Parts: sequence; C-alpha cells; structure tokens
Amino acid sequence: MIIVSQDKKGRVIIDNVTSIWIEDPEENDSEKFSIEVSAEIDECLGYYETEERALEVLEELTEFYDRIKRKSINAIGNNGQIFRDRFYFEMPKE
Repeated sequence: MIIVSQDKKGRVIIDNVTSIWIEDPEENDSEKFSIEVSAEIDECLGYYETEERALEVLEELTEFYDRIKRKSINAIGNNGQIFRDRFYFEMPKE
C-alpha cells in the first residue's frame, strides 16, 4: 500500500513505515496538527486544523490499511482470484 501526501508531492510505501503519529503544532513549527511518518526518513503526510480531525484521518488510514490486508489474504486463498482495489490512500485536504 502507498500513502499519498496531502500536497500530492510525497509517496510513502507502507512496508517501509516504522511509525505514524500526530504531532502538536508546537512541535512542528506550524499552527496545525500534522500527521508524520517515519520510514527511511521522517515525512509529513498532512496538516489538520484540530487534533480531533487529525485523529479521524489517522483512523481512516488505519481502517483502509486493515481492509487492504484482509482483502489480500482473502484473494490469496481464493484460487487465484484477482481483486481490483486501489492500493493507495490519499491524505484528505482538510
């Protein structure tokens, strides 16, 4: 699975990710909460006005990843069934 950053300029391959977290505005030199990812390098995936919204987006990302993993397992077990879902998550603008 690939995560597309909010500004569409960055891509993160989930297999390389070691952690994803929400960073307070005081820690990221911004007025907004950010969602950060640590892979080979640290990268900001997006900025959100409130911590509540950042948590919602993080939950959406988690649920999307879970659905992809479950479908992958099911596809493997169904005698070569091909499933055609997208394997990327685009960070919401707001």
